[in-house]
Amino acid sequence: MTIEAALRPGNVSPRRSAGRRGRLDLLVRAGAEAAGPLLVAAGTRARLAKLPTCFDGALSWGMLEIRLDADARTDLVLHLERAGRRSVSERCPQDWSAAAHFAAWCDSRSAFHRAPTLTVELDGLPGGWGQPFVFAALESETGVRPGKEAWELVGETLALGGGRAPGAVAKALQQLPASAWPAHIASLAPRGRAGARLVVSIPPGEVAAYLRRLRWKGDIPRVGSLVASVGAALGRLNLHLDLGDRVGDEVGIEIFYPGAPGRDPRWAPVFEALRPLAQGAPEKLAALAAWPCRKGPLVRLLGIKIVTDVSGAQHAKAYLAHRWVAPGT
Repeated sequence: MTIEAALRPGNVSPRRSAGRRGRLDLLVRAGAEAAGPLLVAAGTRARLAKLPTCFDGALSWGMLEIRLDADARTDLVLHLERAGRRSVSERCPQDWSAAAHFAAWCDSRSAFHRAPTLTVELDGLPGGWGQPFVFAALESETGVRPGKEAWELVGETLALGGGRAPGAVAKALQQLPASAWPAHIASLAPRGRAGARLVVSIPPGEVAAYLRRLRWKGDIPRVGSLVASVGAALGRLNLHLDLGDRVGDEVGIEIFYPGAPGRDPRWAPVFEALRPLAQGAPEKLAALAAWPCRKGPLVRLLGIKIVTDVSGAQHAKAYLAHRWVAPGT
């Protein structure tokens, strides 16, 4: 299971989201308070009161994205349900580059209309928040291989971002093993870069061979060893690739287990892999281990991404997912 699989169901209806509990600022402020100052710095907590309101009617889950080194920056990742997409389109600032994505999500003539959910990233900046970085889900359901219409959705997503699919996207899709499939796609234009971010759902044992077919220039045996260690108990995981004229310098491995690290032994090799990456901030790991739980109406899940670049350097991020639930559910 991936964290996307855990978050995909429509756990908060648009009608419920429209109320006070569905407000983005209230949700992530509650998450930041639960995370504490070790994970979410005071500067970020002050900015959480200044978030876009256009996502309130479609918001299902929020995630605080933190680095696991001494870098105190925090970004936001939001999961949006299609039932609330018209509210997002009508209320979002029209000077956002992502406004075209949200309008197309409402347009039945667009291939982008088929996206079952969107994942939106907001980068934390010194003066506030960056413009949305939009991922379209390609799976019709979590864990279900996309149909032919997904290829049209890939092209439409990148066209909305201001460009065409670069050659490495086609190669990455063609070289996928039969047991893998594309899960999410985003244009990198909002990050000021050409190309696309592709996330593929793939069995851990297939990762190294897949990277070899793509001719990634990094240390493939090292990535394969990492995947074998942290993903041994996973049937599949998400592999993140940046694709332009070739495969980008970084590849990311996403790991998620639904239990708390203190009670779920599958987390042990993940935290072992994180220890050398948390130099300068080892206390963050202890705080992370305490994150997954349910306290009152707030459900909390943990996701980890470990990134390796072609130089061999690695860094990691944690995703503090949280949502409100009704009493008794």
